[in-house]
Amino acid sequence: MLDCADQVLASAPSVEHEGRLLRDEFLPILAKLRDRYDAIPAPKTGQGSEAEVLRELRHCHYLRTVALGCFVGIVLNYIITMSGGGTFEIVEESELYVEEIISLARAASRYRPLGACALSICLAGACAVSNNADTRAIAEELRLEYDKDFVGVDTYHLSK
Repeated sequence: MLDCADQVLASAPSVEHEGRLLRDEFLPILAKLRDRYDAIPAPKTGQGSEAEVLRELRHCHYLRTVALGCFVGIVLNYIITMSGGGTFEIVEESELYVEEIISLARAASRYRPLGACALSICLAGACAVSNNADTRAIAEELRLEYDKDFVGVDTYHLSK
């Protein structure tokens, strides 16, 4: 006979199952984020009207949300993979997220440093999961470039 703890574990859904459920709920949200971003073309430089500034702010915000969405996708796929459900589809999807983050980081460069600082965490995630050495090197190069925006701001190390 199973004791109480074994009964709970036997009836609990697996981490992989929960990860897949979250991924299934997440994919339509990411699609909406992409649609919203794609609906606003990249602003032209040198335009100073109030409408153009507002469009540029929206573009920057939507770009960040898509990049962060891709990062969330990477994390969900990593959870699924680490819990035993790593299929070719999941790995390939993560690689597509990495490529999208790289593309978005290049586009977000115009908003650096503050408008694009969220891309640093996205690039770190891209570096961590990419199986393609060339793609990983590009993501790492961009991450290091973005990190230069905050030289002298040391939030990762304790002072001596």
